[in-house]
Amino acid sequence: MRITLVSYLNTLPFVWGLQQWKSAQLLKAPPAQCVEHYEQEKAAIALVPVAGLLTMQRPWKRLKNFCIASYQKVETVLLLSNAPLEELTKIYLDPDSRTSNLLIQILFNHFLKKEVTFIPGVKQVFYREREAGYVRIGDKALWERPLFSYAYDLATLWYQYSRLPMVFAVWIADPKVPKKILQQLHHYLSMGVNAIEQQVPQWASAYEVDPAFLKTYLTQAIHYHFNETTEQALQLFLSLSKQCATFYFS
Repeated sequence: MRITLVSYLNTLPFVWGLQQWKSAQLLKAPPAQCVEHYEQEKAAIALVPVAGLLTMQRPWKRLKNFCIASYQKVETVLLLSNAPLEELTKIYLDPDSRTSNLLIQILFNHFLKKEVTFIPGVKQVFYREREAGYVRIGDKALWERPLFSYAYDLATLWYQYSRLPMVFAVWIADPKVPKKILQQLHHYLSMGVNAIEQQVPQWASAYEVDPAFLKTYLTQAIHYHFNETTEQALQLFLSLSKQCATFYFS
């Protein structure tokens, strides 16, 4: 069974659980590519950024038990800048993230009511303009954060205005996937989420990150269970996304 999922620190518990499933073949990629993997039928099950649900062409059904969410501070979805938020005039977007690019548009257009220019597709930050902000996600958000004077956590900003968690990714599957397979998927995802502390030394060594930070990140910054609150948050995000004039996906 081919499964595609995000290749960042926040999915490590899922990866660990699925590695115990002998029949699972994992395709790890940046968020936007996970959508492509599913659309191109390279995988029957996928962890996809929620923005991908807005344009998905291949039939899919959402699996409601697990997700990638943050209740206030996510640490790895940031707006980095050398000027305070109110002084920014342009935002360079992250080519790896559909959801974060929509989130920053929602924050500025709907909540902050501030007009800025959005510029898609900045792979790597070489020159840092003072009145520009840079959306950075995943591991690179951690590595590039010290280069800037200001770091705004987008999950924190979303919570301040919506009073809801931010759902970044959800599990979907082809409707033809047998129920037995989905039950096995649930079993191995649960196994991974319930054994985070056991995994920390292994992942900290592999990714060369501080074990204390990784434990806090995986157990407090990231939330893996989908519930009524995350459902409400997801529906609000999707509704506000449809009001954006342009989907800056790349």
